[in-house]
Amino acid sequence: MTTQTLAVTAGSSSTLGSAPRTRKGRGALWALQLVTAVLYLNGGVLKLAGAFGAPEAFDAMGLGTPGMYLVGTAELAGGIGLLIPRLAGLAALAFVPMMAGAVVIEAATHGAGMIVAPLGALAAVSVLAWYRRGGTAELLRRVRRVR
Repeated sequence: MTTQTLAVTAGSSSTLGSAPRTRKGRGALWALQLVTAVLYLNGGVLKLAGAFGAPEAFDAMGLGTPGMYLVGTAELAGGIGLLIPRLAGLAALAFVPMMAGAVVIEAATHGAGMIVAPLGALAAVSVLAWYRRGGTAELLRRVRRVR
């Protein structure tokens, strides 16, 4: 491999994970972000209200009412974060371990058939975190500069 080939390869790999370059790609990413935010906002409000058997479900998972309120608050805060462009990548990134845990807990308490929803949410926030990672890095750089 020549030096010129290495430079081209290095240049192309640095754009991986950046926002899509086409208008349709950016529109699809924003649509995914909006739908994901609405789903998390809805889920957070329902958990905080204790609606649709949420307390019983969290009791069955061993998390109880405090766990329900913690998850509901995190979903509400993260859903709001997904709607704020500067915070969207960080919010999506914060949801990744939360949804990975949800997949494991759902599989352990309700069986593998119940992991479809949290697995779909995990896929959505992973895509958003990946494509919004440049904004997340910039946000963290700004926070470090302020200190």
